[in-house]
Amino acid sequence: TFVSPSEVHCRAPIATAAAAVTVEVSNDGVTFSDDGAVFAFREPVFVASISPEAGPETGGTVVVLHGSGFSRAFAYACEFGAGLRAPATVYSARSIACIAPARPIGAVAISVLADGERVSARGVADRTFAYFAAPRVDSVEPTAGPAAGGALVLVRGRNLQSAPWCRFGTAVVAAEHSSDSLV
Repeated sequence: TFVSPSEVHCRAPIATAAAAVTVEVSNDGVTFSDDGAVFAFREPVFVASISPEAGPETGGTVVVLHGSGFSRAFAYACEFGAGLRAPATVYSARSIACIAPARPIGAVAISVLADGERVSARGVADRTFAYFAAPRVDSVEPTAGPAAGGALVLVRGRNLQSAPWCRFGTAVVAAEHSSDSLV
């Protein structure tokens, strides 16, 4: 569609495969420019699942989106709700990962963007990430135990309903949940 002497709108045709092509213009339909502007046709992105499906309101959770159509040729981002974007790392054609930004408690839809454009039209509509109150530790009892391990440690804190794990330095162990303030 002609807009002005310096602008036209062209609708991209159906592509037979993902590929980068040059875009040229013509005033007579025979002789085209030779300027080399590039347009890339990309595979459709499909998000089948995300993991984990929840994380603390403080952010920092690595969220992996599993599906298809991802390519290292594009810069991806995840959008958590409206407008809050996080850059993505492409692991493979079947998965990307984003670090969840901080957000208030509640569930938000996750969308995928490639080079700033929303590309997750299929499959992602029902993919949500839930933010929960971040767990907090107020005290531990006892405060020391044998290096051989095995000491039963009582952890007191807040929002522990979503904290089924304890980390001692870099070692992670399963927790036994007693209440929202006691593990």
